[in-house]
Amino acid sequence: RFGYAHSRSPWVFRFNFEIQPTNNVNGGSQAQYFRNPGIPWLPPEIPIAGEQQALSGTITQLTALATYRLPPTATTRTEFTLAGYQQLTYLSAEAKQLAPEADASFFNFSTIVAGVSRQYKPLNGDVIYGAGLYLGHNWQGGFDQGNTMRLEGSFDALLSNTTHGLGFVSAEHQDRIDAPIRSSDTYSIAMGLAHQFANADILQGYVGHRDTQSQSPGITNQAYNIRFLWNKAEPVAGMDLSATA
Repeated sequence: RFGYAHSRSPWVFRFNFEIQPTNNVNGGSQAQYFRNPGIPWLPPEIPIAGEQQALSGTITQLTALATYRLPPTATTRTEFTLAGYQQLTYLSAEAKQLAPEADASFFNFSTIVAGVSRQYKPLNGDVIYGAGLYLGHNWQGGFDQGNTMRLEGSFDALLSNTTHGLGFVSAEHQDRIDAPIRSSDTYSIAMGLAHQFANADILQGYVGHRDTQSQSPGITNQAYNIRFLWNKAEPVAGMDLSATA
């Protein structure tokens, strides 16, 4: 597997463009009220309005990735990566009515990440282990938001000729420049399966959990997710096709 990678160019460039309609472009609340934390001059339930509520619209995402692969050994492969990401947000007509003061450009997000990763496959083994370190810088609405550092670990276990077991863990620290109290530590874990069909199309399914800890109650959260990814083997009009749910 690593020998095949060595036969290719050490440089790999990838570009991805997505358009995603969503009912929550701003990460707002879908509740109508939140409970009064004890402010005596406010009612027991305080209405959630304006930009605090979930606003619908469309998100466009552009990702560019450059990877340089060092010559692999019989058991290892090392890669250096540089990636850029740009998210542009567009509010729906309904969202503009709910929050006339909302500025869609404030929800635009950009990031640049540089990192190194290493994969290890024991001789005659059926499991590939991976580890990576990534450093990044983020912008929100055109202003500096913060710096990030992420550690990752993974495994890819061959269960049969067509099925792989997958696992992933990560720990990320975000140091917020715009609001230090919103700095956070995020821990993630995911497990899944990948199956290759007779036509070489690949379907992957994951279940995962993410725990974000912060001094800010607006940042602290836990999330559970299920994710499916389909990759078409044969290009269509020269393009690789995939779909995610």
